Amino acid sequence: MGKKPLLFSLSLVICLVAFMSSGAFGEVLFDTGPPRQVIFQGGAPNFLGWTSGNPGATQPQRWTAQPFMLPSGNWDVTQLDVYYFVPTANVVTDVHWTIWSRDGQNRPVDGDILAEGSVPEFGCGGGGCPTAEDFVEIPIDVNLAGGDYYLTIYGSNAAGDFTSLGWTTNADNGINFVGGDGAFMWRSEAFPNPGFGEYNLTPDILEQLPEFDPNDLYNAAFAVHGVPEPSMLMLLAIGGVAALRRRRAQP
Repeated sequence: MGKKPLLFSLSLVICLVAFMSSGAFGEVLFDTGPPRQVIFQGGAPNFLGWTSGNPGATQPQRWTAQPFMLPSGNWDVTQLDVYYFVPTANVVTDVHWTIWSRDGQNRPVDGDILAEGSVPEFGCGGGGCPTAEDFVEIPIDVNLAGGDYYLTIYGSNAAGDFTSLGWTTNADNGINFVGGDGAFMWRSEAFPNPGFGEYNLTPDILEQLPEFDPNDLYNAAFAVHGVPEPSMLMLLAIGGVAALRRRRAQP
């Protein structure tokens, strides 16, 4: 290969790397899809949000741990899209996120936290609270390898008042957990003791619409965005040069 073709090949690889880094390629690493309506306590179909925060003295960590997975490789996770709403009577000043390691359907326990952080609650300002069908973009910066994880989202009040947000549920592309009593999610009242337990409701309390999978009822709605780590991009660049060389060598 001469000098000009090599420079041309490298420019193509640089363009590929820039394209991937911009998030235009492979940005969504996991997506449950949006929430859907459910039948709660026999009423009309409506959106249901899992209480997430500190709604009272006996539930200081009312959390749910929602499973997700990342494709193979190493990733800079840059953003969470979370579907939630703030109940009218609540004042949420901060939205917190926690990422846990996950082993199959086993519950998260003390020591499984990999990263956590918070952002100001910006969906409930002058424009009003987000509806159950809206999502809020939460910027984060976490390096994760491909594999299995849990995500927890909850609201807090800087004044220390009891408060929570509703993390909307019934997303059709979530990861379903099914046990001896049917579909369930991991939910806590206080962490780490007693920690997360299997949580589900009887059909007279929570029921799926006839056209949808009842195992989706406990899938809170969210998406995870990210880009390959720089080392991964370098490997892609090296592989791209090698591929271009092979292609030009063919008759």
